[in-house]
Amino acid sequence: MRWCNGALGVAMCTWPVVATYIATGPQGAPSGGQTVRIPSESLYFCRPSKVVCPLHFEGATKNHRGKERTMHRELARKLRPLLALPAALPMLMGAEGGCTLFQATLDSPVQAVTTLVEKADGTVEVDLTIVSTAPEDGAVFVSNARNAQLRVPGGAIVDLVPAEPGHYRATSDDNPDLVYDTSQNYRVTFELDDEDLAEDAAGGDFIAVVTAPDEEVSFELTKAPDFAGDTAEVTWTPTNLEGLLRVRNETGEIVYDTFDWSHPEFDGSKWASLIRGGSHTLPVDVFADPGTYTISFCAVASQEGFDEELSSGLGALSGFLAGKCVDDVIVDVAP
Repeated sequence: MRWCNGALGVAMCTWPVVATYIATGPQGAPSGGQTVRIPSESLYFCRPSKVVCPLHFEGATKNHRGKERTMHRELARKLRPLLALPAALPMLMGAEGGCTLFQATLDSPVQAVTTLVEKADGTVEVDLTIVSTAPEDGAVFVSNARNAQLRVPGGAIVDLVPAEPGHYRATSDDNPDLVYDTSQNYRVTFELDDEDLAEDAAGGDFIAVVTAPDEEVSFELTKAPDFAGDTAEVTWTPTNLEGLLRVRNETGEIVYDTFDWSHPEFDGSKWASLIRGGSHTLPVDVFADPGTYTISFCAVASQEGFDEELSSGLGALSGFLAGKCVDDVIVDVAP
């Protein structure tokens, strides 16, 4: 562990970690710290007394070596903006010299993730999921946000309607203004005044922006399971986009999901579970029983955490995903 003294420190790893960020005094000695659970990507933090300090990792989940190179390439892409950070710091500093925007993001318990996709049949769907990590007994879905809206290219506003707990949705079937326009920006906003759920972020700005990727998506099941309990392999292009992959059995039950919203627990593992690099192996548990399975896949671009396209009212686990989906793939698994 090394203390920082006004220097830029960046930590990278492939899977979620529990990290402690440490403020430093004039001589680089620790002057305070706070433990938070955050995603393992794009980690950079600051305290009012100094610029950015390195992280001390208290623990990490199992490191899957087969994904290290792919993850590190992706991390390198995401961390390039940090090279320009020192020049930008004066604009980010508050009146007392603190990195107020970074600190607000780090402090906010409001975690919001928007997913905008165009299905293979041309239908466009958007889902805004809001979670609060404020309760001491665990994260909860936020169902009392107001005025959840998506601004589409051209300026039309699409209202996101409350659905199941914590989810606000719209489809192009119900709203013809909801279109997928490649290389264009989409903006999602909402209001939240509940201080129990939002703490100091209550009443603030909750804004996220993403640019819809324009690449055509291809997807292939390159190795089907030969029998129940066998692995499968998938590939996709473009390889620079991340993958949302879901597998259902013949009853419709979801048996595998790379971005699982069945529960509100939000510790960074959702972002870490996105598949990357253009290939992925489905483990033996997915096709544990014989039968017919349906594989659904979307390739997405994302803004996450401390990206400039997310307002400081949104917590470090927030993000915005946008992309295109392919036709479902049907797999028959023998006993």
